[in-house]
Order: sequence, then structure tokens, then C-alpha cells
Amino acid sequence: MRVLSVTARAICHATEDEGKVLKALENVLGSIDGARLRREQLTGHYGDPIRLFTLELLDEDKARAVLENLKRSLSVPEKLTLVSEAFEDKGGEGILYVRLDKQCAYLGRLKLSERDAIRLEVRIVGSLDDLKEEMGVQ
Repeated sequence: MRVLSVTARAICHATEDEGKVLKALENVLGSIDGARLRREQLTGHYGDPIRLFTLELLDEDKARAVLENLKRSLSVPEKLTLVSEAFEDKGGEGILYVRLDKQCAYLGRLKLSERDAIRLEVRIVGSLDDLKEEMGVQ
């Protein structure tokens, strides 16, 4: 199974330290040197400034390292959740959608979360069965 790329997105609210949000992203992705970083300035519901960070890892070795980090760090139930609920099969290729707790990521721990999450799209060449085998769950 090949891991083609990883796209990561995180919102930085007005009350958050931009450096800490970038550190959380780095803890998930490994080194972000050489990654394409886009910063978008958005406006929240009440007019508060929000920044959206989008990082793209197009290097297959770095992208694979992200999947290895997920495999090593997530619990078995979390891995089962990912492969059963968060994989979109596109006929020989697929996208694994992952949402990680931003605060835990900043502290160096990876944990699935729906709230205030770092969102990952991991693009792979392979089937759901290949992904299950890669993640060590069947």
C-alpha cells in the first residue's frame, strides 16, 4: 500500500496562540519543513478573527510517516473506528479521514476527536483490506 499525500487543516481561534497550533500540527505530521502551508484569514460567527492553516505533505515518505504515527499512537478501538467509518474507497485508491484532538496533539498525544480537531486527509493507493492490514486491525 502506498501513501500518496496528507492534507492537514486546523483552525486557530482568536484566543489561541498560533505557534501552539502549528506545534500541534507538527506533532501529528512530523517536521513541517518543506510542507506547503496556507494561512487563510476568516471571520467567525460573532466577527472574531479565525485563521485556517492548511498543510500539504506531498512527499510519500513523509506521508507514510504520518500513517505510521497514527498506527503507533492510536488505540485499537480508535483504529477500528477509522477503518470502519472514515475510509472512502475510490476504486484502488482511497482517502482516510481523521480528526484528532488539537489540545492532545499539542501535548504530543494522538486521540480521535470531533471537537476543535486537526483534520487529516490521508490519500492512499490500496483497498480497505490493505488499510486494515497496515493498521494492524482485521
